[in-house]
Amino acid sequence: MTKVDVAEAVKITTLVARFLENTKRQRAALQLYKELVTLLDFIEQEFKSSRASIYDKTRKKFDHWIKSAFLSLAEVNLHLGEYNESKIYAELALAKSRKTGSKETEKLCHQIMCLCLAFGCHQHDLNTECLKEMLSVTKESGDIETEAIAYYLLALSHAHVGQMEEVAEFLVESIQTSQKGGYRWLEVKCLITLALVVLLPGQKNKAFQKLEEALEISEEIGDIRWKASALFALGNAHFADGRYEEAKKFYENSLQLDAKLPQIGIWIYIRLGTVLVEFKQFDEAIKLLHKALEVWEEDKPVYQTLICRDEIFVALCHLHLLLGQPEKGTEYVNKILTGSWYEGKHVSLSHLGAYLTAHGHFEEACNILAESIKSYENYIESLNDESKLSVRDGEDNIVIYHQRCSLLLALGKFAEALCTTEQGRAHVLTELLVKKYRIHEKAKFSETELNSLMVSLAKRQVIVYFGSGLKDSIFWIVKNDFGPKLEAISQEKAKVDTLLEANSSVLSSCAKTE
Repeated sequence: MTKVDVAEAVKITTLVARFLENTKRQRAALQLYKELVTLLDFIEQEFKSSRASIYDKTRKKFDHWIKSAFLSLAEVNLHLGEYNESKIYAELALAKSRKTGSKETEKLCHQIMCLCLAFGCHQHDLNTECLKEMLSVTKESGDIETEAIAYYLLALSHAHVGQMEEVAEFLVESIQTSQKGGYRWLEVKCLITLALVVLLPGQKNKAFQKLEEALEISEEIGDIRWKASALFALGNAHFADGRYEEAKKFYENSLQLDAKLPQIGIWIYIRLGTVLVEFKQFDEAIKLLHKALEVWEEDKPVYQTLICRDEIFVALCHLHLLLGQPEKGTEYVNKILTGSWYEGKHVSLSHLGAYLTAHGHFEEACNILAESIKSYENYIESLNDESKLSVRDGEDNIVIYHQRCSLLLALGKFAEALCTTEQGRAHVLTELLVKKYRIHEKAKFSETELNSLMVSLAKRQVIVYFGSGLKDSIFWIVKNDFGPKLEAISQEKAKVDTLLEANSSVLSSCAKTE
């Protein structure tokens, strides 16, 4: 193969791979880039075996081809959610970049590695350690953009474990660094995250101010994608606040810009469809949700969009139940249950269970919530101990146990309610042990305790326990025909209370009557 043949083969392979990538056929592009690396490796081995010398000019071109191929593999794997693979290829591209003195490619490699660390690692301590190490590297090299990105990703890492003070601190650092380097797009991203994640839950007015600021900056820089993101974020804030008319307006404005970011595009259709349900515009809502499915079909290899797909099915199920079409609703339930598993699937199943409950399908809702609990516990078990410590599950996921238990009580299935209670309680106690003392052992309960609870059950006193490892809050719900009789509850409850109080100085408890 001559030098001209090699150059032509590399050029054609690269062009075809990029065409496949740009037309959202990521898997095919990935395969072609791998074949390109194999071809280049074969050619290099041929040179070595024949002891033929490579001119400096040819060597530089050859190194550029390999570096570009590694970088492309890193980018495609990142897009597909294959973070470990992406990081490996980014490191290979970085080594070649340093050899050839390509500062711009070095910066891209560092950014990809940052993203891989942020999204591909559930180990909070390791995650933050690596990102801080990356931060020190970028400060030394003077790479302001990657430094600002590293601060932003550190904020996301702390948000994942509910450390909101640190989230705010790193977002401010990212904003200041972005302003220093003139990276206004990242400033927009940080302001949106600061508003929705940190401020909206307790400081609504300030959150809306930050979102308006993000919108103004996106208009100043004239970037349609970031303007669409800011409008979408404002829609989400109004939606969360129950202001559906305002949310609808912002979603529609965002949709008109036709955002090019796939996940944002999908979520605009989902959110707008959900808002239209509030106005009883069911036909239009169904059209938008089916449009979201079309967008998903175009980009379905992307890992993150699996969440979008299930949320679309949940919304369509809800709509068809509202329209009195239970058969169609069941069709979407089956699609969710038979679809691919991913680590956030329990969230969509929980949403589905809530809708089915609202429509009076209690038995089916119980089954769906059982699947949600199973999915959640499988996900937790798949993580190592350090990851379990860092996962921000707490209250949101404990609600699944609560929902199912309440339904079972309403259906008179007290024994099954007790089992669900035990699942939830074991989970919470395990979380308390892990978070407080890093004891990675699943909580076990004695036969005495279970027998005591069964005695309470026989008296129609069902002690339902669930709680949060995040807020250290404990709730006891006592179902009793004659009202709460806390004194009559067995001594085992007192023992459990003592255990819980020993694990947390701020533990609180309350009793409610159903």
